Amino acid sequence: MSETHADIQVISPVDNRVYYTCARAQQAWQNLPLSTRQSYVQALVDEIVANKDDIAAEICWQMGRPISQGGGEINGFKERADYMLAIADSALAAYYPQPIEGFSRYITREPLGTVAVLSPWNYPFLTSVNAIVPALVAGNCVILKHAAQTPKVAERYAAAAAKAALPEGVFQVLKLSHADTETLIADTRIDGVFFTGRINLFPAVWSWAVKTRLMCVRMLMSLWRLKAW
Repeated sequence: MSETHADIQVISPVDNRVYYTCARAQQAWQNLPLSTRQSYVQALVDEIVANKDDIAAEICWQMGRPISQGGGEINGFKERADYMLAIADSALAAYYPQPIEGFSRYITREPLGTVAVLSPWNYPFLTSVNAIVPALVAGNCVILKHAAQTPKVAERYAAAAAKAALPEGVFQVLKLSHADTETLIADTRIDGVFFTGRINLFPAVWSWAVKTRLMCVRMLMSLWRLKAW
């Protein structure tokens, strides 16, 4: 299977427009009703599932998995996405503790802002869906940097987001080297990082978590199956 790099859209990591667009888009996105965000994301998920056979072939060519197993990953992708969409109302609802006279006490769930999702090649949809769907539904903008081994996965997400008519700037894709990814996650306009992979391959993520915003980082150490959220 032969493809040209002309098929892959590359957005410069040093072009401020992408971050500025995200910042503007995020406020409007989080102000939409939750049910509206759910509808947008459901349409994105449906578009990916509708192309299951083509995606199975792409996964086969990109990372060598038998084509007969590619569709199974999309089935799992759908199960996870459907579940996260179904529990969004309760998961994102405000929490009201036991009342105390003279006080109004509550906790609201607020979006982080603009989040970077760094996903691996080995289960390219099963790992990425864990971050992309809840991040979008919660009102965040997402910048997806997928593994260099599976660039067509990122392009599938981008195409599905376009087909679902997500507002401009809510979901964007970057094709980056490790060095450029370090620049991305070090940028103060990135409010959260969702990383799946071997931490020894990405010391910059650990450094970012320790020095800046530890509570905003999600990491799966070594193998994704060691822990599920």
